[in-house]
Amino acid sequence: MSDVGHNSNVKDFITRIGRIEDEITVLKEDQKSIYAEAKAAGHNPAAMKQALKLHRLDADKRYKCERMQETVEEYRAALGDFADLPLGKAAVEREFG
Repeated sequence: MSDVGHNSNVKDFITRIGRIEDEITVLKEDQKSIYAEAKAAGHNPAAMKQALKLHRLDADKRYKCERMQETVEEYRAALGDFADLPLGKAAVEREFG
């Protein structure tokens, strides 16, 4: 392969990659704007990101994440951090109304 053809090929790749990176930058700015709009409307952007992440998982991976969350809640309960678990919520409601 000649240097001229090789350099032209590299230039084309770099140009295409540069255009895609520019598009990604614009899309990320749009995404930030949407999250800011959602926050202004009273939504929790971090929770939305997590929900989207779980939504995109296939059923098997989603099940594993749900099972992991159940395990984490069990461990939190074992550590005495259970006020926001169903039983803990009931106890707090009963105690404090």
